[in-house]
Amino acid sequence: MKKFLKVSFIILAFLFVVILTIPFFFKADIMKLAKEEVNKNVKAKVDWNDVSVSLFKGFPDLKVSLKEVSVIGLDVFEGDTLMAFDEFSVKLDLISVFSGKMNVKSIILDKPVVRALALKDGSVNWDITYPGDEEVPEIEDADTSSMDMQISLKEFLIRNASILYYDEELGVEARIDKLNLSLTGNFSEDYTDLDLNTSTDELTLSYDNVKYLNKAHLNFKALLGADMVNNSYTINNNELIINGLVLGLEGVFAMPNDTDYDVDVRFFSKETSFKTLLSMIPAMYMSDFEGLKASGSLILEGTAKGQLTETALPKVNISLKVKDGHFSYPDLPKSADNIQIDLTAFYDGVYDDNSRLDLNQFHIEMAGNPVDANFHVITPMSDMQMNGFIKGKIDMASLADVFPVEDMSLTGLVEMNIDIMGRMSDIENENYEAFKADGILQVSDVLVSGGEVPVPVHVEKIRMLFSPRYVNLENFDVQMGESDIHMNGRLENFIPYVFKDETIKGQLNLSSAMLNLNELMGESTEEVVDETEDSTVLSVVEVPANIDFVMQSNLQKVIYDKLEIDNILGTLIVRNGILRMDKLGMELLKGSMMMNGEYNTQDINTPMVDMDLSMKNIDIQSSFYAFNTVEKLAPVAESCRGQVSVDFKFTSFLDSTMNPDLNTIVGSGRLQTDEVKIENNETLDKIGKLIKKENLKDSKFKDVDFNFEIRNGRVYIKPFDTKIGSSNLNVSGDQGIDQTLHYALKFKIPRSEFGSSANDLLENLSAQANAKGIEFKPGDYVNLQVNILGSFTDPKLSLSSKENTDAAKTQVKEAVKEKVTQEVEKVKEELKEDYNAEIEKIMEDAEKQAEQIKQTALDAGESLVGEAELRKKQLVKEAGSNPMKKLAAEKTGDELVKSANKQAANLKAEAEAKAEAIMQTARKKADELKK
Repeated sequence: MKKFLKVSFIILAFLFVVILTIPFFFKADIMKLAKEEVNKNVKAKVDWNDVSVSLFKGFPDLKVSLKEVSVIGLDVFEGDTLMAFDEFSVKLDLISVFSGKMNVKSIILDKPVVRALALKDGSVNWDITYPGDEEVPEIEDADTSSMDMQISLKEFLIRNASILYYDEELGVEARIDKLNLSLTGNFSEDYTDLDLNTSTDELTLSYDNVKYLNKAHLNFKALLGADMVNNSYTINNNELIINGLVLGLEGVFAMPNDTDYDVDVRFFSKETSFKTLLSMIPAMYMSDFEGLKASGSLILEGTAKGQLTETALPKVNISLKVKDGHFSYPDLPKSADNIQIDLTAFYDGVYDDNSRLDLNQFHIEMAGNPVDANFHVITPMSDMQMNGFIKGKIDMASLADVFPVEDMSLTGLVEMNIDIMGRMSDIENENYEAFKADGILQVSDVLVSGGEVPVPVHVEKIRMLFSPRYVNLENFDVQMGESDIHMNGRLENFIPYVFKDETIKGQLNLSSAMLNLNELMGESTEEVVDETEDSTVLSVVEVPANIDFVMQSNLQKVIYDKLEIDNILGTLIVRNGILRMDKLGMELLKGSMMMNGEYNTQDINTPMVDMDLSMKNIDIQSSFYAFNTVEKLAPVAESCRGQVSVDFKFTSFLDSTMNPDLNTIVGSGRLQTDEVKIENNETLDKIGKLIKKENLKDSKFKDVDFNFEIRNGRVYIKPFDTKIGSSNLNVSGDQGIDQTLHYALKFKIPRSEFGSSANDLLENLSAQANAKGIEFKPGDYVNLQVNILGSFTDPKLSLSSKENTDAAKTQVKEAVKEKVTQEVEKVKEELKEDYNAEIEKIMEDAEKQAEQIKQTALDAGESLVGEAELRKKQLVKEAGSNPMKKLAAEKTGDELVKSANKQAANLKAEAEAKAEAIMQTARKKADELKK
């Protein structure tokens, strides 16, 4: 935050220099030069639309303004706005301008917008200064020798500001809208009184997706005694109002140097009404707070004292006490009574481990349902010690009689009785006997529906039994809309998970009769070009990094996007932000699939999948309508009828709608089908017309079996053979996600079904051969190659006549070759018998040598293992009757046997490799003799 404030000051200082120099030094292109100089000195794009000078708007002063100022990020924050103003202006004493000594009287920021972002990798969008930047560089070529600048600032104004701060790593978001600030005083004096007045209509603060303030109203008025020489500020006569809570502040804030700050501040509640504290609860403040009846006393006070440096923070004490609190809404029949709170907290900004929390008392009775708790924490950093309990029974139906829950229905019972005491180190070191954690949490027949709940939630039963070692999840039976979820199992490391955000581990059984993920993930439908369809758009689901669950799944039906999946059986592993699927079988698309792989959200901005899929008898048309990927990579599937089996391994990044980014897919696989029918396909129709073969637009392909690869946005089909009717067909080529085609189709068509043009060509080749004394008769089949280029929507076809000519020539060559081969075979048969005996001897000698090498290695390995097992027995015997020594001896012996087995396996592998090398050499000699 200190860095952000410093960078903000530098940016304003840049603009301040520009705004004072541009209107008075009318050199050529001065405005362009100023922008260039500013941008040279920051890692951002700084721009403004116009500069104006007006006496009328600032009368009796001169007003100089920059219009539409923006500071936009570069690199990883390319296009992100860090800061922007509708107008950044200063008012100058008019007489001082003519005297050559400009006297700045006020600075005004109109409608500023600030967006401060901190990413998970530590990068921040306000880090735009270069290393060593401490002073604002002077603008070159600006002649300021005749101008003496004096700042006698009397007013600093911010009008209607919007500020966002978001820390992705910490999960902190602060948003301020409609912020107005006025600071007046004489900054040219050594000592002055500053009058500060600031307000905002909407202040929202959330941490880890929990809103602690939601559109809260804030007003702060203070009179600051400012020692401008020593940079020290005394806070007097002030009032901070957040919703209904009124706080007083007093103390001193000083800046002795550029990096350190001295803080000595006390705050206290000026209003002692319990109702003012209730205004800090977002749900209560936004629900008829004015009509809320409340009683009881409040004491809220605290101090912050010490230095704020790069390595330390001030020490903070906070005390909150509520006595005999009560509240009720006028239109509801029941109330919350006997509210007692006694809370103290101390944070040591120098030595974190000295911090402590003491909830000495918490008691509330909601519609007669009492809840009691206390909790104490010391040494939170080194070894957290805790002691506390919570006990209560809440009838959910009675809550609707206490709190306004518009259009919502609540029923059911929540019971809790949990007691905890001990050190965190005892849990981490598995010294469970020294840690106390007992109790039960049970939720029975709770139904929540209506209001902002998207689907009715019916918690049939949740029962958790607590112990130091683990939490036994006896039941987790929940119905959410159409979906039901049932779990049981064991949760480990639960206490460090709750108090230190460590990883919780679990062995769970997961089952469901119906799981509608579209409903649970918050689907949204968007109108597409085809008015008859809607497209479901899903958002990326983050896998929690601090959950380590192994779940045995049995899901009877799952609906995801356009898919309906049945009977999902297998293992799901949630670990380190990754969901792994291990032998996860399922039925879908009228077939079945076995899935192994992972869904990785360790970088939520670029989620990815790494999958190994084995799909059997999948309906082609169903897959086309279910998967956008199939539609993009194989649009021909829309006109296909049949079933396919596919083995497919691939990796891909996912986009924001959880669809694969097709340009990043890298994979390979195999597709098989006994028969596939393509109906009303225009490309096949064009091919039929080209080769004079009718009825190709509706064709059946038989015995399709090919391998494919996907890389760089293209699908590469390795050559494969199939049958189309009575013709043989060889297919090879590739296609892109941009719908471009590059295919070669080699047909072998019976002459009886073929067009007249090819038959004429073959008869001509026959006549040419006979004229040269070669007897040649064309075969019963004609070979043709059709090349396909262009795109799926506009294919470009061409016929390769070379294929036909080459086929005929090949037939002639084969006839000559066959006759020569017959003569050669006669000679080879005569020599064959002489070499067979020598070949047999070479192979026999090699086999004997190979077997000897393998047997020697086997004997040596068995000897090593035997010696290790004997040594293990000796170690156990030497350990005697001492169980610990005996256990250690057995463990050492096991390691010896394990090592011996590993060495034996290495000896065996080396021997087999040597034996294979000997056999390879023998085979090579034998092959040479055979030739």
